[in-house]
Amino acid sequence: QFSLVNCSRTTEDVMKMTEEEQANFWKEYTLTPSQFDEWKQFFIDTAKDNEDDMVAGLNIGADDYIYKPYTIRNVLTRVNTVLRRVNGNPENEKVSENVVVIENMIIDNTSKTIAIDGEEIKMPKKEFEILNLLASNPGRVFSRDEIIAKVWEDNVIVVDRVVDVNITRLRKKLGNIGNKIITRSGYGYGLEL
Repeated sequence: QFSLVNCSRTTEDVMKMTEEEQANFWKEYTLTPSQFDEWKQFFIDTAKDNEDDMVAGLNIGADDYIYKPYTIRNVLTRVNTVLRRVNGNPENEKVSENVVVIENMIIDNTSKTIAIDGEEIKMPKKEFEILNLLASNPGRVFSRDEIIAKVWEDNVIVVDRVVDVNITRLRKKLGNIGNKIITRSGYGYGLEL
């Protein structure tokens, strides 16, 4: 279970409290006192977006610090990331037929979006399709010809170097996750966990 806390107190106010006062403060945001003891995660939702408040909030035990404005998708992604970490889900988990999660990255095949740490990563259609192909088949190496056949339409002529360019762009956009896209010289590309 988790709690999304929305309050008028600043993290400074909470930091000045004793441990007992902090416990009583957090109990105010639960439905029942017994639920408070069961809660393992909580998020701070606030209009304060400066780094000092965020650091203080995380230091008092918040699992995430979300400042306004935010989207529901961003919040849900952050909640799912924390739950995956807490529940010990595997690094690569197919959450549903349409969603693949790799560490802190979520690929949603329904909405055709990719988010890392709750932030949407913009990418063209072909990059999305290549990443989705690799992420849906971790450990498998696809040749350039296989990638072209699965991603591009039959009536389009594509040279194999186009795959290389798209892979290079993906690696740059994905940061640390991009390092998981491997090249097997003479064979092709894959995603290794």
